[in-house]
Amino acid sequence: MLSNMRRLAVICFTAVIVFALRGEVTANPEDGILSTRVQWTTGKSIAGPMRIDGESWLSIKDPTIVRHEGKWHVFCTVRGTTRSHAIVYLSFADWDQAEEAEQRILSCHEGYFCAPQVFYFRPHQKWYMICQASDDSWTPPYQPAFATTDDLSDPDSWSPLTPLVGRKADHLNAWLDFWVIGDEEKAYLFFTSLDGKMWRADTGLEAFPQGWSDPVICLEGDIFEAGHIYRIQGQPQYLAIIEAQGGHGWRYQKSYGADRLDGEWRPIAATRDLAFASMRNVDQAEERWTDCISHVELIRAGNDERLEVAPQGTGVVFQGVLDSDRQGKGYGAIPWRLGLLESYPFDGEWISLFNGNDLEGWTVRCLPEDREKVFWKVTDGVIECDSLGQGPHDYVWLMTDKEYDDFDLRLKFQAFRESKGNSGVQIRSRYDDGPEAPRGGWLDGPQIDIHPTGPYRIGLIYDETREEKRWIYPSLKGSGITESQGAKSWEFNFHDEGNGWNDLRIYCEGTVIRTFLNGRLVSDYDGKGVLDDAAHRKRSVGLKGHIALQLHTNDALKIRFKDIILRESTQ
Repeated sequence: MLSNMRRLAVICFTAVIVFALRGEVTANPEDGILSTRVQWTTGKSIAGPMRIDGESWLSIKDPTIVRHEGKWHVFCTVRGTTRSHAIVYLSFADWDQAEEAEQRILSCHEGYFCAPQVFYFRPHQKWYMICQASDDSWTPPYQPAFATTDDLSDPDSWSPLTPLVGRKADHLNAWLDFWVIGDEEKAYLFFTSLDGKMWRADTGLEAFPQGWSDPVICLEGDIFEAGHIYRIQGQPQYLAIIEAQGGHGWRYQKSYGADRLDGEWRPIAATRDLAFASMRNVDQAEERWTDCISHVELIRAGNDERLEVAPQGTGVVFQGVLDSDRQGKGYGAIPWRLGLLESYPFDGEWISLFNGNDLEGWTVRCLPEDREKVFWKVTDGVIECDSLGQGPHDYVWLMTDKEYDDFDLRLKFQAFRESKGNSGVQIRSRYDDGPEAPRGGWLDGPQIDIHPTGPYRIGLIYDETREEKRWIYPSLKGSGITESQGAKSWEFNFHDEGNGWNDLRIYCEGTVIRTFLNGRLVSDYDGKGVLDDAAHRKRSVGLKGHIALQLHTNDALKIRFKDIILRESTQ
């Protein structure tokens, strides 16, 4: 169903340990969407606000989406000045058509209505839209509402909005972002109240959309709004994605799991540093357009009230905005746009390449005269290279004992202002200390550069293969490179800036190498004809080999590495 996306929008989560409140639960591969570790990429924004019926809207947000009859049907909130809130509809066959798709205002309500959710309710054989709305004739005026249609593709076919609950419980201070999901017997209404609480009410399927029970608190924590609940297809498991504030990015997403819709919600990826989706685990593959991940909708495996998502993955639609574009604006004036989250198709288990205690699994490779000098060591749970004041030396590499071919590698590094040296991460490489090796020992293969004194170089690719010895991304002759030839966009911190650490991601699949520095794409390189040429085949490098951390010859370098994790493709 997702094969027509611009880029692969399929999450192939790994089987990892889910730490639940009631103990440790080992997630099976079939439960991949319940993973605690998720890595995302987003491309450019897929849709923005338009001028509709003579009004220029300021933002498009709160997406809900279903796939029906070969098209994506998307309903969103738009915000403006003449009319503060309305719901628009757009449809398209392919995601690359979303930006140009016509946006039409739904005519089922003339006043305030927003935050839609759309699904097909099988018992009534009708499409339902749930939203938050206001009308002076209702008691109370503001509450959840619904509309129905038999024709999803006609935005004028929706029935007038009708109050869903018809009353507000006395113990509720606020309620918003209403969400309905059904099981075999009941429909459940979830909503949040902007105070760290998510609420639940229910009614029998035969009584829906009326007959709701009084709401009860079903989850309390560091959450904000927009609780969206899904069923894992083929499993008695449910997944809640809930927005939080003040993490890595202004808005970010947490995930919780439950065995029943009226059961206990257990945290999965539900902390600031281990979140379902935040700017810590979302890389931007093109020009950066968002600094937060807000109001997500998972792309479902079906379109009915069960809201099922595939256990091995799904796509995600979200709203985003740059911090600079929202600066100084009230919430209603923020220029939200829509985007897609996607993940590379690796389904292997995340493994740690560094145990935090010693260099088990790594070997120092260098010339004999440098072997007695301790450049690489473990200090305070991190790998540290320190050659400051240690005089002349040749290249010294810390190399993994194991070889890797296709992988997704994540690590953090810390650079120091007093260090002027060069480092890097060599990949798919092989050490040769035979009689023909240059300098008496050499590690052939591509290297991802780490050059703190010239941060525009960090993440670029230099080929250390002896027949090449040049930049291959960008493609340049020799080792020289200027800032104008370096990365177009980058972010970098010395140890005394920000949290003091930088995230480096290296993705390798076949001849493709992509690198990301602190979430920004640096290199997007297809080395076909280079990494698989005669020179690389001769050295058995370029497509498979060891990973190594580098100390450049004679450099006075101080650098630290930690959180080195990798997953391989099992395909």
